[in-house]
Amino acid sequence: MTAVHSDSDGTALPRSAPPPSVCVIGAGAAGLAAGRCLRDEGCRVTILEKSHDVGGVWRYKPEPEARAPMYRSLVTNLPKETMSYFGFPFPEENQSFTTHAQVLDYLCSYADEHNLHPLISLGCSVESVRLASLPSAGDSSHAFGSVNGRLSSSEDSSEEAATGTVTATAADRYGGGIDQGQSSTGVESTTLGRWEVVYRRRSAPAAAAVADDDDQIVAEVFDAVCVCSGHFDETYTPTVAGLDEFQGTVMHAREYDIPGVEAFVGKRVLCVGARSSGTDIAREVSSVAHAVHVCDRSNPVTSKGGERGNVWWRTALEKFEGANGVRFKNGELVEVDTVVWCTGYNYAFPFLEGSGLLTAPASKRVHPVFEHLFHVYHPSLSFIGLPQSIVTFPLFELQANAVAAAIVGRAAFPSLAEREQWLRGEEDRLREGGVGPSSRGAHVLGGRQWEYLRRLLRIASGPGVLGRGSYAENHASQRDGRAAGGDEGSAIPKASGKEASQSRGAAAATEEGAQQRHQLELERLLKVLNVMEAIYNDAGDNRPGFPGGPDDYRRRQYRVDWDSGRFSVTYADRKANGEGPSSPAGS
Repeated sequence: MTAVHSDSDGTALPRSAPPPSVCVIGAGAAGLAAGRCLRDEGCRVTILEKSHDVGGVWRYKPEPEARAPMYRSLVTNLPKETMSYFGFPFPEENQSFTTHAQVLDYLCSYADEHNLHPLISLGCSVESVRLASLPSAGDSSHAFGSVNGRLSSSEDSSEEAATGTVTATAADRYGGGIDQGQSSTGVESTTLGRWEVVYRRRSAPAAAAVADDDDQIVAEVFDAVCVCSGHFDETYTPTVAGLDEFQGTVMHAREYDIPGVEAFVGKRVLCVGARSSGTDIAREVSSVAHAVHVCDRSNPVTSKGGERGNVWWRTALEKFEGANGVRFKNGELVEVDTVVWCTGYNYAFPFLEGSGLLTAPASKRVHPVFEHLFHVYHPSLSFIGLPQSIVTFPLFELQANAVAAAIVGRAAFPSLAEREQWLRGEEDRLREGGVGPSSRGAHVLGGRQWEYLRRLLRIASGPGVLGRGSYAENHASQRDGRAAGGDEGSAIPKASGKEASQSRGAAAATEEGAQQRHQLELERLLKVLNVMEAIYNDAGDNRPGFPGGPDDYRRRQYRVDWDSGRFSVTYADRKANGEGPSSPAGS
């Protein structure tokens, strides 16, 4: 990140380079965390948000044409104690399982508390992201990682890392070169590149989803791009034989809002999918429907239950037959009036289409991506929020901190060989699981998330995780020094040799103290993760075993002593938060 010059005694002192510019796409939970972490590390941050407010999917929109994956009575399926950003808890008066409105209020408070609004450009829809150029040979002003303008790790011994170059092969297959495929001519393509971001600035809030002749098309170039646009825009529905002959109502869970509508009242309903949205919609719809059938490919035997005894838990869907028939894998046939696809969403990044940066099918797996976060060959392009079945906001914040630390050079970064090795290991893991490298479950972490979170924390441990001791704060004295009359390019005022020696001794002591504080912070955060894991598992263990069954687990209220690592559980009134389907973020 810095060039050097010599002081009067010949000691090299840092000369500050212009801070890297970063475009963050999206101002939802991931984008807000990214904006805060990057800004606190000293980056110049621009957050582009296509809507006209912050909050992303947590902003409930009752209008069918504007419907987001947020139901009217939605209550989170994760307790707030596992969802909050580090050092920024949910209000104490909120129940552990919060409403979508409370989560939105929390995100807005986070943006206010960290003064993020000046970074955000609302009504700006990104249309394309392209690698505009690569650094020239020998340019280390914006290095990615912490060693001399190249990506590196302390154990790095690869030839590519030793020379700071990489050949045109694999990197060029994924958008390398100015013309998306030209040779990088020996320049390390994984230093900070130059990214051209083209976006449409909407002329009016009411026209946010419709192109207008008065819209402004803007092109800007950034050192890095952080994609935080989520994965709840493009619905996924499987191809099933006979669906074109089905005469009933067909909808996706994204279209669901309330049970008391014509599609459900007195009807026979099929929910395809038995994860959070499927089981919760089945429970809510069963209050008005004649019968509800939950299709679950992991369930081999049909059983009946639910609060009204009208929910059937069935096996995988085989095909549709005739006007209303549904055949299951075990041969059973039932008739239904309404089908709800509770089958999730595709990964969709339309602004990257045609860039050559991602391989197909991107809808199932974002590839090639290292640690579910960095593009393997161009890691100045990152994706926050890809993992599923996770504690959302803490993961977003740790990912954002890792990205920020890498961009400013505070953290060493694995070599290209190590990143490719990780990618091969992931593909082997997916094959061993019998699902293949293009599996829709490629980014599902579940129980594996905890080691992942600890790994992220260790990668970028130190200042900035909680917004204290940040890069910007640590460099305040240097800025003050320049303002007090030091050389224009000097990080500190001119000093004599003796003064410089004393200053270096003080700096060493300060650095040692900082390292000790960082180690204590790391240990404290690891303890926080341990508590989160225990609460996450407790909530999971108490979910109903039958899809559509009572959700009394949401009555659990957690009281946590974060210092001791202990928590207790009480039970709230059944209607304290209302009852409704769970959050897509925790599904």
